[in-house]
Amino acid sequence: MTKREHTVGGEKKILNILYVAHERKLGGATISLLSLIEEMKAKGHKIYVIVPTVNCPLAKELRKRSIPFITVFFGWIQMPSYWNIVLKYCFRLLYFIEPLQVWYVYCMMKQKKIDIVHTNSSVTDFGARIAQKLSCKHIWHIREFGDADYSLEYLKEKKKTWEYMNAHTDKFIFISKNLYEYFKEYADEKKSLIIYNGISVDYFIERNYQPKEKVVFLISGNLLRSKGQILVLQAANKLKRENDKFEVWIAGSESSMGDSKRYTKELRTYIKQNLHGIATMLGRVIDMKSLREKADVEIIASQKEAFGRVTIEAMMGGMPVIASDSGANPELVEDKVSGLLYECGNYEDLVIKMKQFLVFPQMIAEMGRKAQKKAVQNYSLEKNKKRVESVYFQIMLEKQ
Repeated sequence: MTKREHTVGGEKKILNILYVAHERKLGGATISLLSLIEEMKAKGHKIYVIVPTVNCPLAKELRKRSIPFITVFFGWIQMPSYWNIVLKYCFRLLYFIEPLQVWYVYCMMKQKKIDIVHTNSSVTDFGARIAQKLSCKHIWHIREFGDADYSLEYLKEKKKTWEYMNAHTDKFIFISKNLYEYFKEYADEKKSLIIYNGISVDYFIERNYQPKEKVVFLISGNLLRSKGQILVLQAANKLKRENDKFEVWIAGSESSMGDSKRYTKELRTYIKQNLHGIATMLGRVIDMKSLREKADVEIIASQKEAFGRVTIEAMMGGMPVIASDSGANPELVEDKVSGLLYECGNYEDLVIKMKQFLVFPQMIAEMGRKAQKKAVQNYSLEKNKKRVESVYFQIMLEKQ
């Protein structure tokens, strides 16, 4: 191992860690990154972060926490498949000039004696290039399917991209078993491990389960077709004909993508025409804990969820979850124990599951308590921090 100011051996030492954030907004992956950064800082490690733009939401949060960062706008190795040819050309051009940004970061960080570069997403190889330039270790946190959940495509052929990724990282961290299985044929098995995201106990809610006149179903997340909000509305529209003692709350805002804006309009129109007084669009909600204190059951209708941070937040808050039987959902939600699973894409099956909580409201308390217990025991920030930190120390002991 190359000798550095901070070495590992015999006892645990302080590390210099450079995190690479791939997005400007505070999406699920970036919120998880922010939580990890806070935990590592609390452990005494020296933290630095690369963010895409200087005034993005992540940069603002880092300033609040006095965490140093540098701003670099860099390319990705994946891009939206639905973009037109001009946008795709520009994106490839940005990736082509990426060595210039790598050199800039190298000049900024070479005196910091970085031990580990931690890339927070599979969509960019920027962290791998920096780690190579700095001659340090590299972690690649795989947090998304890419094509199956965000309609992304690789700039280069998928197999060749993963060959590069295998050669330029010390460890892959997958956030669920389902995600690992999805990439199993590409990822180096010896370098791969599964570490679930950690959720803060700040989301814990001490519930006082009491019968209510109406059951409130909550679905939260960005307004994207892949998140399945329209499916929930279709289910609600059918369910109201049998039992209208419920409400549907949609928490989330549209993204900058054109299709998200069109989709948002479709949701509003559907509610106006079919679910007036039953479904409500709340927009972006900052205080989700307070909102969940008023809700009863969370619905996860995503077509393909790599982990499901929202799922665990709801469970931590003592809420049972109705989730599609796709992606990582079956790993997190134990059917008929901590929630109910329905056939992905089948709104009629979703109606059946929603109806159970109306007919048997005692299930809300029973499943909610079990969901909360599972979340606390298996998906805490403390557990996540220990596992990730142990990976850091492990790779530092390996030869360069």
